[in-house]
Amino acid sequence: MDQYYRSGLPCFIPCLSRLNFIHHQKIVVDVSEAYSGSFTFDIPVTTEYFQNADIIVTSIVRNNVIAHSINVNTEKCFKNEVSMSFSAEVVEPGSEVEVLVTAAPLSFCGLRAYDRSLSSFQSYESLGPDTIFYNLYFLRQHGYNVDGIDFNEPAPPCQDPNKQIFCKDGYYVQVSPRTDGDSSQYFRALGVMVYTTKPLLKPVVCGTPEIQTFRPLFSEVVADSMAAKASPSPSGNAAPGTKETIRTNMAEEFGFSIIQTDSTGHASETVQVPDSITGWIGNALCVSKHEGFGKTNYTANITTFLMFFVDMTVPLSICREEVLVVPTAVSNYNKDHYVTVKVTMQSSDDYEITPVQGAEEERCIPPGEKAFFYFRVSGKTLGSTNLTCTAETTSIGKSCNGPSDPSVPQRKDTVVKKINVEADGVLYEDTKNFFICVNNSSETRHFTLSLPENVVQDSAKTSFGALGDFLRISYNNIDNLLLLPLSCCEHTVFCLLPLVHLMDYCRFTGQLTDDMEKESITKMNLGIQRLWNCWGFTGAYGTFYSTSSSGNSWVTVTVYSALNELSEYVQIDESIQDQTLVWFSTIQDQQTGCFNPQGYSLSLKARTNPRYALTALANIAFHMQNRPLEVSMREKSMACVEEAHRNGNLDVYLKAMLLHSYTLSKQWGPWGPLYEDIMKQAVREGGTIYWVYKDKWEAAFGPGGPRSRNSAEVEMASRVLFCAMSHPNSSEYLTDGSQIALGIVEVFNSRGGAVSSPDTSMALQALSLYGMRTFVKDSNHQVKLLSDGEVIGIIGLTPENRFLQQQIQLPQSTGNYDLAVTGTGCMLAQVTTKCNIKVPKDNSAFSLTASTSSQSCKFGAAKSFTLNISASFIGEPNSCNMPVLEILCITGYSEDRMKLYELIRAGTIGRTERMGNRLYLYFDGVRMAPQITSTPVRTASDRTQKAAPEKHQNFHRIRVTASCWKSF
Repeated sequence: MDQYYRSGLPCFIPCLSRLNFIHHQKIVVDVSEAYSGSFTFDIPVTTEYFQNADIIVTSIVRNNVIAHSINVNTEKCFKNEVSMSFSAEVVEPGSEVEVLVTAAPLSFCGLRAYDRSLSSFQSYESLGPDTIFYNLYFLRQHGYNVDGIDFNEPAPPCQDPNKQIFCKDGYYVQVSPRTDGDSSQYFRALGVMVYTTKPLLKPVVCGTPEIQTFRPLFSEVVADSMAAKASPSPSGNAAPGTKETIRTNMAEEFGFSIIQTDSTGHASETVQVPDSITGWIGNALCVSKHEGFGKTNYTANITTFLMFFVDMTVPLSICREEVLVVPTAVSNYNKDHYVTVKVTMQSSDDYEITPVQGAEEERCIPPGEKAFFYFRVSGKTLGSTNLTCTAETTSIGKSCNGPSDPSVPQRKDTVVKKINVEADGVLYEDTKNFFICVNNSSETRHFTLSLPENVVQDSAKTSFGALGDFLRISYNNIDNLLLLPLSCCEHTVFCLLPLVHLMDYCRFTGQLTDDMEKESITKMNLGIQRLWNCWGFTGAYGTFYSTSSSGNSWVTVTVYSALNELSEYVQIDESIQDQTLVWFSTIQDQQTGCFNPQGYSLSLKARTNPRYALTALANIAFHMQNRPLEVSMREKSMACVEEAHRNGNLDVYLKAMLLHSYTLSKQWGPWGPLYEDIMKQAVREGGTIYWVYKDKWEAAFGPGGPRSRNSAEVEMASRVLFCAMSHPNSSEYLTDGSQIALGIVEVFNSRGGAVSSPDTSMALQALSLYGMRTFVKDSNHQVKLLSDGEVIGIIGLTPENRFLQQQIQLPQSTGNYDLAVTGTGCMLAQVTTKCNIKVPKDNSAFSLTASTSSQSCKFGAAKSFTLNISASFIGEPNSCNMPVLEILCITGYSEDRMKLYELIRAGTIGRTERMGNRLYLYFDGVRMAPQITSTPVRTASDRTQKAAPEKHQNFHRIRVTASCWKSF
């Protein structure tokens, strides 16, 4: 035994968390009997540990450093210990209770309580310890590479592979197994640098290949939450000797206040609980200057309860034509008394009440039981209304037939619940835009408002608004520019692109604040994260999230171009862009330079000549960067498009794309003749310039509703405007540009979007450039709206409020109006009419039928059913790309998500999305042959019977193309 170890082997044990040394200790191990031993040690777990701890055990044996490390999870606890309780366990609805909080002294604490039943629908603990810890930013250091500088210790000289070593009566040749490591790997994995005079790196035999190591990836998330509270109102209409309660506040949450603890760490506050009969769960989170963040580990509980009460199950909304059966339950929790009750539903002009057979009769309820009464409710007036139900005892005694006990007061309970009566039919929106520029002058526009012939009665609402910057409305609604569901990869990328151009415009005009820039960059990063779900290992992108790796060339070129533009503001993985370029090289014809489309075209306009359209689109995308492979493919693709142009194979849409390519490459020689050629095909009307692009798809879809211009027409006009404003002598083309811009703005909806995502993105890019050329800093306007000569609204736009959208509601949605504008500069006025229209049956491009089947019907109600939908395209040509099926869900039912996921996996549908009470089903395409989809629906919380509309529309068309009503 070595003399060195007779006193014991010293082992050093440092403990790390979040790159900080939290604890360390030294233990001497007795190895006097043998060269091995074992020992145990305790580590105190404190709040300084972040989810887990890295423990290293190291020592020096025979002048060599030995080490090992492990990672252990720790209990997630906070330094600021918080507790919360209520002053009572059971109270009557609407009572005031005291909330008691204990935390670190002078802590600011946020309080909240929620209905216990909410936990049945979701994990309502949105701010649990796990969520908080996992949302905190944490970077685990790996290695010693910092800012591109390698701080790794140089490897020792390698050993001669031919050198022999004598050991135990034999000679051996040195080897270095690739799987063997050394002590340095444990320190390197934690980013810990060791300074020692002893060898740390194990020598290797010369010629041994290195093992590749990989760095982990990390991300960060941010969470947020909010809510509100209300209060009940008393009444005194009960008969003498009757104990009455009126319950109106049916909030699912209450509290939501901030209090501060005193110097002893205690605080209290009086709150009023809602009127629901339920259990409540309360918790608190606190922040202290010295102790940091803390949260209650155990919830506070309180129950609101009555011995006698009535409750009714009411949905949030119903359609006006819907007949809703409202189940009303009366509960008797008196232990020794039978109660005879009478239930009534208050009548109203807003709805019609019809008692179901037996609902008007008095019933006797034994102790501890309940009785059900049913009423049919049919809404008559649109909007929010109250349903009022009253249960009153007529007798309280020892039996149903015995006399009433005069010592027990009669009971009367009234519950009031809100319900929203919605219009039937499908939503229709029409927006009139007035883009007016004045120079210390005035201008008047006359217009007429009318409603569609099939408008639903009382559903129309019209608003008038104005703001001093025509692009600010688009920036304010950047997440919701279109009147379409946005749940595919194409729409994700086209919602990101306008952010870049609008930020440039806002920076140029002085509107961009630090908060706006941070918010926009956050949206970019989140959008890019969603785009990675569309990326396949081949380098191409698919139509839907988590799609197959085969890829869609139209989506891929769009995403590639967008990421190049976004790289100005956020970090992009260049290796993924390079891999996408490699994929593009595989679909390019090396002789002609044209690209062969993969997957269907995302836009109808590209169907005329998809090969040239994809090539022109790729050529535009390849002008963003100057990667070697990108330059090569750009030159070849330009040759393809120019050859097609010389042969007369380009229509006006593809000519606009070629002009775009000339603009980006600054080829002003061929640019001029091509621009003149495109302008000759333009339509000049009413001070606007636009292009007509009709194809065989127009016959299938018919007219485009109130706006006759389709997506292709808006996009090509936007490209021409962008090219004109990008010319070195753009002032020469400002007159044409203003008329083109006016035509584009006229197509915008109330949110600042156009027809579909591609044209909206291109339009905002072009208008941003046009806005920079025409911006007037000190503009001001007075906007008057007149009806038959009478002023009904005045909006003043000044440099201080020009970016604020001001709106007023119009009393009538029909009639003749005049818009008078005086001042200096350009402004945008909008008149938007929103209404519901009855389901159109004629001039449809789709055939749509629906039926239901159920095996769980009981007493006239189905707990679950299957919705069978058959859809086919009946226009020309014989198929339609990416249609969306919109289903207005029946009141009280929700889709079976697991069954829908099975339909996605089977390829029946591409994706599903739930927005409010509407379910959207995305398809890759619909052909003339019927395509049948079975959508499972389950869980009825109330019995309903209504007509549920389904709407089928093409993804790039705003208006309805097919709808049907199915009665259930």
